Amino acid sequence: MIDQATRWLEIAIQADRQALTTAETLDREPRSQDFHGFRFATYDNGKEFIREEFQELLRSYAIKKKPISTTNPQANTICEVILNIIRCYENVDWKKAIYYAAFAVRASYHTILNASPGQVLFGQDMITRRLYDLPVQAAFDAILADNDRENDKRLEHFYQLGDQVMVRVPKQFRSKLRAVANGPYTIRHIRQNGSTTERLSIHRIFPR
Repeated sequence: MIDQATRWLEIAIQADRQALTTAETLDREPRSQDFHGFRFATYDNGKEFIREEFQELLRSYAIKKKPISTTNPQANTICEVILNIIRCYENVDWKKAIYYAAFAVRASYHTILNASPGQVLFGQDMITRRLYDLPVQAAFDAILADNDRENDKRLEHFYQLGDQVMVRVPKQFRSKLRAVANGPYTIRHIRQNGSTTERLSIHRIFPR
């Protein structure tokens, strides 16, 4: 389990992959009590998550479920990386090694946070015990760096009168034989104050 805000990794060993066992682990483990304060839970389509016992736990704590889809998987890669590393060491007791891996993740520097999860959560380094104060400016710079990375492949473009655009049809509303977009449509007016006749997502309009 990973907190998306601090990237803090929490682990627990359970006897099986049943949904009831998973729900009991999250509900009773002292280290998992923070789970009760979560607003969202993102999980894959494993049987330990999609069955009724785990779903009932989410409903009882008013946690909004956000399962990943098979067409657009968005599970946290940190968990997958740890599991793949542990699988490489066949002769190692994974029940012990998994705690070492968890400590490494908690104490490692995170490029987005500009700090380790332990520093953000506890205010001190987990190895040197040096006090750490996350400045507001560093957090703001991390947000800007994240935005720059997302916008790196986007091209700056300003639409002009007379330009023609296509409006993309969302995949869930498009059959296999239907065109991927409607149009072309001619731009007849540009409103500088932001008001529009019809609001469309920029991801549906191209070229952009």
